[in-house]
Amino acid sequence: MKKILFTFLFTLLGVAFLATEKAQAQVGNKYYYKKTTPRKGPHNHQWVWTKRRQYVSVGLNVNAMNYFGDIVPKPSFWSTDLRFTRPNIGIFVEKKFRPQFSARLGLNWGRLLSYDEDTADPADSHDFYRYIRNAHFRNDIFELNTTFRWDLMSSERLNKEFYQRPKQFVPYVMGGLAVFYHAPKAQAPTTKIGGGDPDWGADAWTDLQSLGTEGQGRGSYTKYLSNGDSVVRDLGEKYSKVQIAIPLGFGIRKKLSNRIDIAFEFSYRFLLTDYLDDISGNYVDLGVFEDDELAKAFHDRSLEGDRAETLAEMASNGELYRLLNSYTYTGVDGKVYNTFDGFGSDPYIDPSIRGNQNDNDVYMLTGFHLTYIIPPHGVRCPVRFK
Repeated sequence: MKKILFTFLFTLLGVAFLATEKAQAQVGNKYYYKKTTPRKGPHNHQWVWTKRRQYVSVGLNVNAMNYFGDIVPKPSFWSTDLRFTRPNIGIFVEKKFRPQFSARLGLNWGRLLSYDEDTADPADSHDFYRYIRNAHFRNDIFELNTTFRWDLMSSERLNKEFYQRPKQFVPYVMGGLAVFYHAPKAQAPTTKIGGGDPDWGADAWTDLQSLGTEGQGRGSYTKYLSNGDSVVRDLGEKYSKVQIAIPLGFGIRKKLSNRIDIAFEFSYRFLLTDYLDDISGNYVDLGVFEDDELAKAFHDRSLEGDRAETLAEMASNGELYRLLNSYTYTGVDGKVYNTFDGFGSDPYIDPSIRGNQNDNDVYMLTGFHLTYIIPPHGVRCPVRFK
């Protein structure tokens, strides 16, 4: 994730430099006063920025929201399933401090979701583990963000009163910091582990963080390996529902009228958590959940319902690269559990990976921003600009 973040940031800086150079070249002498021939008289400070030229604006944004994490078509940073694109809406207040620099405070809401059954191809050798995993999630994101915008146009051209903003498209880059609240949910399994009717409402959307579906908050346990060795595994604490994000992106905006701008913006939210989808670590011994049958059922959904028969039929028809062998083990609670080999048999063997804990999740926003400028106190648009 650090490498990806560095690459994206480096690319943004490169685009910013090239765009600024191009914008300055396009402006040309029409908007510059040569230093060798300064203007005389009371207006010789034409390009001095004053507080009088600062202004505040308010607006709203409507976006398409997508995510990259553990439930996506491919383990690639750019991979996402557009079928699960969902709306994101927000409001913001922005202040222009300098000709090219503005700061924005915004509040957004949006929803993310994805399904292994839809994003993973069971005929692909890289996908069938995720298809068998059979996980899904839905997550409502409430985000409070502070971002900073740098316009990629010469400061001389932008050093105007608000009503004299340039009419051409103005490209920009943005970045900042955000805090968000999230609570991943999934529909409750239709059967218990090992079969049988559930004691809960099947298919009801259920909060996953409180269950600790990867054993979080349940202390530690000792795993005895086949070679006679033993390993103590610490399950850690439950992740927080309040997390940090780093927004980075770019956009282009245009003046519609003296007081209204419209912008198109794309941004990544790089997260400091890998639990946006409630999936990150390895499968654990189901015995750690003791009598919490609901947590067990959420942890391993590979054999939920009639999936064992369905997967066996797919394998016989050549639709699976290979079918994982059935595996039976005795849990730390003394009960016997049956699953697929690699889906809980031994959390210290690579095939027991439930999610990729080496990369944090990411979500993306793509959409339009509509901005209304509040004129500074005592400033009115001259008639010739209306």
